[in-house]
Amino acid sequence: MATKKAAEAAEEKPARTVFEINGKRADLAAALPFTIGDWKAIKKATGVDVMKMGSAGLGVDEVSGMVAHAFAKANPEITTEDVDGLALPDILEAMQAINGRANEADPTS
Repeated sequence: MATKKAAEAAEEKPARTVFEINGKRADLAAALPFTIGDWKAIKKATGVDVMKMGSAGLGVDEVSGMVAHAFAKANPEITTEDVDGLALPDILEAMQAINGRANEADPTS
């Protein structure tokens, strides 16, 4: 029940795009929406297919790969290891930003 309320609250406010990870600042708005090249790089690195976007079948490696790609694109100094140290609420907020902007450049529409 609390998870549903949190999800509803998240839908009402715009996604956070500015993060600081280990002293490195990244604004995901600068990295989003993903381009076709981004989706290809993410698929090659993680196996995530655009058609799976929004699917409950994404695992931690796939989510981590998408988030790491977005952060690295926003700030090349941010590494996968930096992203691996993020807490779950930060990952969820980053995914909200990615999902919110994904439809703007959805190559399947």
